[in-house]
Amino acid sequence: LAIVGIMLAMQLQAERRQLAHQAEIEVAQKLQKMAMQVSHDIRSPLAALKMALEEAESIPAEYRSMVRMSVQRINDIANNLLSSNRDPQTQVRTQTEVELIAPLVDSLVSEKRMNYRNKTNIHIESDLTKSYALFANINSIELKRVLSNLINNSVEAMDSSGQITLSVTQKSEGKILLNLKDNGKGMPEHVLKRLGERGFSHGKTGQASGSGLGFYHAIETIESFGGKLEIQSVLGQGTTISIILNKAPVPSWFIEELVLPEGLRVLILDDD
Repeated sequence: LAIVGIMLAMQLQAERRQLAHQAEIEVAQKLQKMAMQVSHDIRSPLAALKMALEEAESIPAEYRSMVRMSVQRINDIANNLLSSNRDPQTQVRTQTEVELIAPLVDSLVSEKRMNYRNKTNIHIESDLTKSYALFANINSIELKRVLSNLINNSVEAMDSSGQITLSVTQKSEGKILLNLKDNGKGMPEHVLKRLGERGFSHGKTGQASGSGLGFYHAIETIESFGGKLEIQSVLGQGTTISIILNKAPVPSWFIEELVLPEGLRVLILDDD
């Protein structure tokens, strides 16, 4: 009986050591995943900041604005990751708020234009003509990260010229459609089937490309909002990524319709 007791105690200790070792591995994997994501996501705003600082001797208003936006986005990403990883046991999903989509898209497209201003034959545009009063329950920091990474993918997969358009419309009753369309190289069917796999990348070159994190994070984030991400691509013609979000009710403070009588004089002011 004594021998059996010793053997059981030894087995129990071995199992405890194995469980502790497994827990350490899981923690290390989570930390590694977070480090990779941070490294990937801060690359774009940091590149924009570096490009603006090269003009530091005489920075015009547009560059100052870009620097402020880029620095703020870096801080937002860092703060959001820090908050979401502080207590894993209480972390259920990313906190969301009802946000107006149009200004979020507009500010991001402005940042990306500045980021890639040296690529004079690649045009990044937004189409917000049908975006009025479209609100969604999202995390604006996370959605900006998604759209930024997807635009980066389009630019990096292009040759020396191309067109990228990000549009916002109402897809149907209760649904918002964000369409990111480019006329780049496109992708073959076997590549489309693998998009979203962690670590898989296609059509990009260079030291800062090819981690596969952008699309993986995009799917994960959009689904956390209760939305859906779809992709269509034709080899040699281009790619369209559709993000479908649930439309949120318009807040009481927002004016859904403004009627201007004929002959009324309108005065528009800004705070610059």
